Amino acid sequence: MSTINGIGTLYYGWSHHSDETSHATKWFVVAFFPIIPIRMDHLRVLDPPADAPRRAWQSHFELISRDSLSLGNVLKTYFKAYIIVPIVLLAPVLLVETVRISHPDLLATLELKIGPLNNFVPAVILLYWPIVISIILDRAKGRRKQTKVTSRSR
Repeated sequence: MSTINGIGTLYYGWSHHSDETSHATKWFVVAFFPIIPIRMDHLRVLDPPADAPRRAWQSHFELISRDSLSLGNVLKTYFKAYIIVPIVLLAPVLLVETVRISHPDLLATLELKIGPLNNFVPAVILLYWPIVISIILDRAKGRRKQTKVTSRSR
Protein backbone atom coordinates (compact mmCIF):
# COMPACT_ATOMS: atom_id res chain seq x y z
CA MET A 1 0.00 0.00 0.00
CA SER A 2 1.57 3.24 -1.11
CA THR A 3 0.74 6.53 -2.76
CA ILE A 4 2.81 9.17 -4.48
CA ASN A 5 1.16 12.59 -4.54
CA GLY A 6 -2.18 10.92 -3.79
CA ILE A 7 -1.96 8.34 -6.60
CA GLY A 8 -1.49 4.68 -5.74
CA THR A 9 -3.22 2.22 -3.43
CA LEU A 10 -4.91 2.64 -0.05
CA TYR A 11 -7.15 0.58 2.16
CA TYR A 12 -10.69 1.87 2.70
CA GLY A 13 -13.85 0.30 4.10
CA TRP A 14 -12.34 -1.00 7.33
CA SER A 15 -14.32 -3.37 9.53
CA HIS A 16 -12.58 -4.19 12.79
CA HIS A 17 -13.08 -7.48 14.61
CA SER A 18 -12.80 -8.40 18.28
CA ASP A 19 -9.69 -10.55 17.63
CA GLU A 20 -7.69 -7.40 16.70
CA THR A 21 -7.89 -8.17 12.98
CA SER A 22 -9.67 -6.21 10.28
CA HIS A 23 -11.12 -6.55 6.82
CA ALA A 24 -10.41 -3.73 4.37
CA THR A 25 -10.67 -3.19 0.63
CA LYS A 26 -7.53 -2.20 -1.24
CA TRP A 27 -8.27 0.59 -3.74
CA PHE A 28 -6.47 2.29 -6.58
CA VAL A 29 -6.76 5.99 -5.65
CA VAL A 30 -6.27 9.33 -7.38
CA ALA A 31 -6.03 12.40 -5.13
CA PHE A 32 -6.78 9.91 -2.32
CA PHE A 33 -10.25 9.29 -3.80
CA PRO A 34 -11.07 5.61 -4.42
CA ILE A 35 -11.33 4.82 -8.14
CA ILE A 36 -11.08 1.03 -8.61
CA PRO A 37 -11.45 -1.63 -5.90
CA ILE A 38 -8.65 -4.17 -6.19
CA ARG A 39 -9.35 -6.77 -3.51
CA MET A 40 -10.47 -7.28 0.08
CA ASP A 41 -7.81 -8.32 2.59
CA HIS A 42 -8.00 -9.73 6.09
CA LEU A 43 -5.30 -7.81 8.00
CA ARG A 44 -3.73 -7.17 11.34
CA VAL A 45 -2.54 -3.58 11.87
CA LEU A 46 0.95 -3.68 13.36
CA ASP A 47 2.85 -1.12 15.33
CA PRO A 48 6.08 -0.14 13.57
CA PRO A 49 9.32 -1.39 15.16
CA ALA A 50 10.72 0.97 17.79
CA ASP A 51 13.89 1.64 15.79
CA ALA A 52 12.03 2.30 12.49
CA PRO A 53 11.79 5.88 11.24
CA ARG A 54 8.38 7.32 11.97
CA ARG A 55 6.38 8.25 8.88
CA ALA A 56 3.13 10.10 9.45
CA TRP A 57 1.05 8.40 6.74
CA GLN A 58 2.49 4.89 6.87
CA SER A 59 1.10 1.85 8.65
CA HIS A 60 2.34 -1.71 8.75
CA PHE A 61 0.02 -4.64 8.13
CA GLU A 62 0.19 -8.39 8.45
CA LEU A 63 -1.77 -10.01 5.61
CA ILE A 64 -3.80 -12.89 7.01
CA SER A 65 -5.81 -13.78 3.90
CA ARG A 66 -7.23 -12.41 0.68
CA ASP A 67 -10.99 -12.44 0.33
CA SER A 68 -13.41 -11.66 -2.48
CA LEU A 69 -14.73 -8.13 -2.86
CA SER A 70 -17.94 -7.21 -1.09
CA LEU A 71 -20.38 -5.21 -3.25
CA GLY A 72 -21.86 -3.59 -0.13
CA ASN A 73 -18.44 -2.48 1.10
CA VAL A 74 -17.51 -1.10 -2.34
CA LEU A 75 -20.78 0.86 -2.66
CA LYS A 76 -20.44 2.18 0.90
CA THR A 77 -16.90 3.42 0.17
CA TYR A 78 -18.02 5.13 -3.06
CA PHE A 79 -20.92 6.77 -1.16
CA LYS A 80 -18.64 8.06 1.60
CA ALA A 81 -15.98 9.31 -0.83
CA TYR A 82 -18.21 11.00 -3.39
CA ILE A 83 -21.24 12.08 -1.33
CA ILE A 84 -20.33 12.39 2.37
CA VAL A 85 -16.79 13.82 2.06
CA PRO A 86 -17.82 16.66 -0.33
CA ILE A 87 -20.78 17.52 1.92
CA VAL A 88 -18.52 17.65 4.99
CA LEU A 89 -15.93 19.75 3.17
CA LEU A 90 -18.48 22.20 1.75
CA ALA A 91 -20.81 22.38 4.77
CA PRO A 92 -19.40 25.60 6.30
CA VAL A 93 -19.44 27.44 2.97
CA LEU A 94 -22.95 26.20 2.15
CA LEU A 95 -24.16 27.24 5.60
CA VAL A 96 -22.92 30.82 5.16
CA GLU A 97 -24.39 31.04 1.65
CA THR A 98 -27.74 29.68 2.88
CA VAL A 99 -27.85 32.28 5.65
CA ARG A 100 -26.79 34.99 3.19
CA ILE A 101 -29.72 34.14 0.88
CA SER A 102 -32.42 33.38 3.46
CA HIS A 103 -31.56 35.94 6.17
CA PRO A 104 -29.53 38.82 4.68
CA ASP A 105 -30.39 41.05 7.65
CA LEU A 106 -28.94 38.53 10.12
CA LEU A 107 -25.72 38.29 8.12
CA ALA A 108 -25.48 42.10 7.89
CA THR A 109 -25.86 42.37 11.67
CA LEU A 110 -23.23 39.70 12.17
CA GLU A 111 -20.82 41.47 9.82
CA LEU A 112 -21.30 44.71 11.75
CA LYS A 113 -20.36 42.98 14.99
CA ILE A 114 -17.43 40.79 13.88
CA GLY A 115 -16.39 42.26 10.52
CA PRO A 116 -16.79 41.18 6.91
CA LEU A 117 -17.12 37.48 6.16
CA ASN A 118 -15.19 37.79 2.88
CA ASN A 119 -12.29 35.90 4.45
CA PHE A 120 -14.48 33.01 5.58
CA VAL A 121 -13.96 30.77 2.53
CA PRO A 122 -10.14 31.08 2.52
CA ALA A 123 -10.16 30.42 6.28
CA VAL A 124 -12.19 27.25 5.71
CA ILE A 125 -9.80 26.10 3.02
CA LEU A 126 -6.71 26.80 5.14
CA LEU A 127 -7.98 25.60 8.53
CA TYR A 128 -11.01 23.31 8.32
CA TRP A 129 -10.16 21.27 5.22
CA PRO A 130 -6.69 20.09 6.33
CA ILE A 131 -8.14 18.89 9.62
CA VAL A 132 -10.96 16.96 7.95
CA ILE A 133 -8.68 15.51 5.28
CA SER A 134 -6.11 14.40 7.86
CA ILE A 135 -8.85 12.61 9.82
CA ILE A 136 -10.02 10.85 6.66
CA LEU A 137 -6.50 9.78 5.73
CA ASP A 138 -5.78 8.64 9.28
CA ARG A 139 -8.81 6.35 9.05
CA ALA A 140 -7.35 4.96 5.79
CA LYS A 141 -4.41 3.65 7.83
CA GLY A 142 -6.68 1.21 9.64
CA ARG A 143 -6.69 2.88 13.01
CA ARG A 144 -9.78 2.49 15.12
CA LYS A 145 -11.54 5.48 16.59
CA GLN A 146 -10.19 6.05 20.07
CA THR A 147 -12.79 5.22 22.67
CA LYS A 148 -12.51 5.89 26.35
CA VAL A 149 -13.16 3.01 28.68
CA THR A 150 -14.64 4.13 31.94
CA SER A 151 -15.38 2.05 34.96
CA ARG A 152 -17.85 2.95 37.61
CA SER A 153 -17.28 2.00 41.21
CA ARG A 154 -20.39 1.36 43.25
